[in-house]
Amino acid sequence: MPGCSLEEGAERAEALRQAIRQLHLTHRGRTLGTVTVSFGVAAYPEHGAGWAEIHQCRRSRALRCQGRRTRQGRRRQDQPPR
Repeated sequence: MPGCSLEEGAERAEALRQAIRQLHLTHRGRTLGTVTVSFGVAAYPEHGAGWAEIHQCRRSRALRCQGRRTRQGRRRQDQPPR
């Protein structure tokens, strides 16, 4: 989201996470259950000097964040380590 701060991005990710959790999905008349998601938020220049660096490092950062989310509980948004 160009022009927003890391904090604004984290707030938006949390709002989306909560909205998705509130969805009640059905398929062919059957309730599918609760959908949960986890988000990662990164920002320039805090997490990389440019798009290529942020993009290149996203997988390792995402895996570290995923490990932290798993240990700390699911259904959350997280920011990559600095």
